[in-house]
Amino acid sequence: EFVQAGDELVYRCPTWAWEGGEVSKRKSYLPPNKQYLITRNVPCQNRVSSMETALTMQAEAGGEDGDEEWLVSSIIKATDNPEDEFDILDSEGEVIGTPAT
Repeated sequence: EFVQAGDELVYRCPTWAWEGGEVSKRKSYLPPNKQYLITRNVPCQNRVSSMETALTMQAEAGGEDGDEEWLVSSIIKATDNPEDEFDILDSEGEVIGTPAT
């Protein structure tokens, strides 16, 4: 089933290809030229390196006595304000900074 599914994947998606791999690591139950699938030249608008440079992590103090810490992790632009990404609630569950209705 693996070989059949791989053949279909290679047929439908040109970035995928079969590889034979090292002779010493080949499995006898797979054809010699179809040991594993690999994908190359996949189009991507964002590269990992550019996403890693935009990754910011902020520790926000919380809890009654300030003894708990929350870690807010997200990929944001350097010019974005991370507080715009989520609402801050008071102890009654109301959003801070907005008038109560």
